[in-house]
Amino acid sequence: MSVLPFTPDFTSADPRTIANRLNAQKSTGPTTEAGKAAVSLNALKHGCFSHSVVLPTEDHSLYRALTQSLIDHYRPHTDHEHSLVQTLADTQWRRNRVQALDHNLLTLATLQELEEVREIYGRERNLDGSDSVLDSLAQAQAFQKNLKAFTQLQRQEARLDRLYVRTEKELRQLQDARLAAPAPKPAPTKPVESTPAPANGFVPSVSKSAPSPEPQAAQKTPRMPKWTGRKAARKRAAWLEQHGLTETTPQTR
Repeated sequence: MSVLPFTPDFTSADPRTIANRLNAQKSTGPTTEAGKAAVSLNALKHGCFSHSVVLPTEDHSLYRALTQSLIDHYRPHTDHEHSLVQTLADTQWRRNRVQALDHNLLTLATLQELEEVREIYGRERNLDGSDSVLDSLAQAQAFQKNLKAFTQLQRQEARLDRLYVRTEKELRQLQDARLAAPAPKPAPTKPVESTPAPANGFVPSVSKSAPSPEPQAAQKTPRMPKWTGRKAARKRAAWLEQHGLTETTPQTR
């Protein structure tokens, strides 16, 4: 079973649509190696806004070494200071990446433009046998064609520079305030009274006993009045019963 080639049906479309479809079939992108290399720069990613500070193609050990060097330099003490030092490390790592991208972009674009420059201006060399003139022309042409990418990298580098300076200033202010703050005064302690030891070295144990009750004063017996008449005996008995006395209780004189 043979497969017939696909032929688009333009019978029901207007002339403008037919023209657009025919032009789209002719547009296949660059075909030469130089053209494909130039187009590859259109998708340049600077990585300045990536959530991961260290990209998969970067060396994690170098990042850890950079972070440790900043910790040794600033010597943070509080959690806030540690956070600011970490921000400095992340910002410096991204600054290094932008600078490397700028250099690599210029080098790659210059190499792509060098052949075209040599074809236009010939292969003449300087008196010393170098191609410095052609290299400079290729570099200028590479910068001109990739001006948007270079501008974006320079803008990101300036933003990271401002962030680094602002973070370092805040860190210095925190450390200066911490060093200038007075040390906290220790809480006053109550002195402990010590009992001198006797000459023989024996320390008797002191037991705390309850205080002995004070002796109560002796109650005085009230003096019984004298009654006369027929009811004297009855009054005498009532008075003794009222005061809890008996006939034998001595009375105070």
